[in-house]
Amino acid sequence: MLRTDAKRVRQILLNLLSNAVKFGDGKPIHLRCIPLLNAGASLTVRDEGCGIAAEDHARIFDDFVQVGEQQDAGTGLGLPLSRRLAELLGGTIDVQSAPGVGSSFRLVLPIQNPAVPRRISESAHNE
Repeated sequence: MLRTDAKRVRQILLNLLSNAVKFGDGKPIHLRCIPLLNAGASLTVRDEGCGIAAEDHARIFDDFVQVGEQQDAGTGLGLPLSRRLAELLGGTIDVQSAPGVGSSFRLVLPIQNPAVPRRISESAHNE
C-alpha cells in the first residue's frame, strides 16, 4: 500500500498531464501506474508530441525555463514545482524524450512518504 499526500500527487500528475496536452500535438496521451515490489509505485505520463532535446532535459526542471518552439505555453514553473513536490514526498521525477518522438515523465514514489507517519497500531504491531 502506498502512503503519501494524495493532494500533492494529484498536483504533480495534473502538471505532467497538462504539459502532455500542451505539447502533445493532439496525439494520444498515456498514463501508466506500476506497483514496484516492496518499493512504492511508478507513475508515467507519456505523449507523442514534439519532444525535448537531450541537452534540455536537466534545464526543464529549472524555474522559468521553457524550451522548444512553444515557449509561450506556460510560466516554466510546472516541472520545477512537480520535482520539488516529488522530492518532498520522498520520490523522484525523470524524463526520457527526443525531438519528434515525444516525452515520457516518470514519477516514482516510495511505499511510505517520510512525512506521513504510520498509524500507531501499525507501529506497535511491528515492534
